[in-house]
Amino acid sequence: MRPPKSNTVGRVETVDLTQYAIKHAIAMMWDRYNTPLSLDDIADSAIMSKFHFSRTFRTMTGTSPGRFLSAIRLFKAKHLLLQTPLSVTRIAYMVGYNSLGTFTSRFSRSVGASPRVYRAKSQAGGHALVGGCHVYANDRSR
Repeated sequence: MRPPKSNTVGRVETVDLTQYAIKHAIAMMWDRYNTPLSLDDIADSAIMSKFHFSRTFRTMTGTSPGRFLSAIRLFKAKHLLLQTPLSVTRIAYMVGYNSLGTFTSRFSRSVGASPRVYRAKSQAGGHALVGGCHVYANDRSR
């Protein structure tokens, strides 16, 4: 069997391997979001240098690995706030934050309300979770 005349096959295989590596890293972030994860840890799971991984991840997802991991953690935190009576501090540590202050500031910046206010509005019927999105009953500006 002769090798292909063009290098197209090699490039397609490279793209497929890169996509697989990024998907593997994303799966690892979902599996280990509650543990301390460094950029080195995530890049190692994709078998890439952290510099190449960061560039490739941003190109493929539109965001940085750190922001992606933070989004996973905040998604999990929202679920726990709405579905459990656990304290905000406990939830912060459960989703991988080592500092309540960092968790609260990132949550507030991302969601637009502190974790306590978010939970209170939910319990008061201020909004409902619909298909992963929050629908605000009393706020038509959203």
